[in-house]
Amino acid sequence: MDRIDFSRWKSGYFVKETRCYRLNLEQDLWSPWVVIRCFGSRGYRGGRMMREYFGTYQEGLDRLQYLIEFRQKRRKYQLVESKNLDYPR
Repeated sequence: MDRIDFSRWKSGYFVKETRCYRLNLEQDLWSPWVVIRCFGSRGYRGGRMMREYFGTYQEGLDRLQYLIEFRQKRRKYQLVESKNLDYPR
């Protein structure tokens, strides 16, 4: 089992009018990479969470980049908080 590398974890929080969306790229306990998507209405406790598993960091990073571009460009979400993301706000 590989060691968990917290320095490569990435996170972004996006909002638009009444919706919010969080994307995380992190390692699972057994070290495969996972993209976690949490989304729902702002100010409402409910919401959904989806996980996608990837065998390598690069595969997970590629998926994360695609989801960020989709949220910002096509869905008009704005990035309001990030950790280790190299994308403009």
